[in-house]
Amino acid sequence: MTHGGQGKKKAKVVYHSTGARYVGNKVSKKEALIHKAKVKRQYHKLLKEEGLDNTQPVSLQAIDLQPETQGASGAPQKPHSGSSKPTPFKKVQMELDKKKAEEQRQREEEQKQKEEQRAKRAEYYAKRREDRNMMLKKTKKGQPVISNQISRLLGKLQKQ
Repeated sequence: MTHGGQGKKKAKVVYHSTGARYVGNKVSKKEALIHKAKVKRQYHKLLKEEGLDNTQPVSLQAIDLQPETQGASGAPQKPHSGSSKPTPFKKVQMELDKKKAEEQRQREEEQKQKEEQRAKRAEYYAKRREDRNMMLKKTKKGQPVISNQISRLLGKLQKQ
């Protein structure tokens, strides 16, 4: 590192109609963010072309987050593809996947139970409506039909 200001970056200033405003390192940060977004987009595009699933945890080694550096020959260097290290969050990711699967199973089970309850309720109310209609039947003269009432009472006694 040499002294004399050769290695230092000057602060960038943007001029507005109101006067000069200090911007500092915002521009280089923005450039870095844009570069990261481009790399991620390229990575996902590559995954899509290869037919791989995007939901798998992404190893940070697979993504080149630094701007491309050029070697002595002027060609861009490939990122180091050494031994693949396990993702530090693999255990947490597996636990999260298990938890999501369990929640999904519980949701399906609850939905199945609700459907069964709806079916039972619908059957109950259909029988009740039928019984009510039988009890409300009248003769030509407006008197209740006794045979329906007797058969209902007999059915209740036989259930007990």
